[in-house]
Amino acid sequence: MTTKRTPIRPDARFRNTPDILAAYKRARDNDDSDAELEVHVLLGRQPWQADIMHVNDDGPAPQFTQSEEAWHVEDRKQALEIRHALERASK
Repeated sequence: MTTKRTPIRPDARFRNTPDILAAYKRARDNDDSDAELEVHVLLGRQPWQADIMHVNDDGPAPQFTQSEEAWHVEDRKQALEIRHALERASK
């Protein structure tokens, strides 16, 4: 029997819009914390999710690698993928 349960998460696919791209360029070029917050909000990311402007390619910091939960590692990967997509789109 199927359920009519509403999924907890919205669709996780990233959708690039002109507003997101403009805010990303402002945040990247001007080191503007208001624009960084705007990008986070426009992407629909929750406050506890990794900030795409501050995630790095090196992986999590060494003090967190053993204690991080799997969802946090996946969230960092997703944030990094979004940032790379925005970089490609901004060229």
